[in-house]
Amino acid sequence: MLKTLSALVDALTGRAAAHPPADERQLLAASLIVDCALVDGTLAAPERALLRDLVRTYTGLSGSEADDFLGQAEQRAAEEGDFAAVAAELRRGLDADQRRTVVELMWKVALADGTIHEFEEDLIARAGALLGVSEGEVAVLRATATVGQPS
Repeated sequence: MLKTLSALVDALTGRAAAHPPADERQLLAASLIVDCALVDGTLAAPERALLRDLVRTYTGLSGSEADDFLGQAEQRAAEEGDFAAVAAELRRGLDADQRRTVVELMWKVALADGTIHEFEEDLIARAGALLGVSEGEVAVLRATATVGQPS
């Protein structure tokens, strides 16, 4: 069974989950992150590898189950025509720490191929605003995601 994004963030922050959101929110968050990976027109091998790692980390899935989940997220990202609606749903369904985690993961995916494309930067800034994450927090999350990246 999938651990929800909420449960993962709660585990990382040391909080107990009050009521985990539906797996749909987890898929929505993943599709938003996949959108970030695809916005520059390519899904580079390092981005795909990081997406697989994130699915394993944040869902507890591995192997073909992780690949299936990632495929669902990619399909959702391709089919979802309203980026703002996805972000709005996540804003309602996730707490502030969880929304910041989504933005941080978007930065990590954008950085995975070694270059942040202007479209990725713009998408993350818009996602942050729609998720209720301030510009300052988005900048801090970028710096956090950059730690450990090659120069």
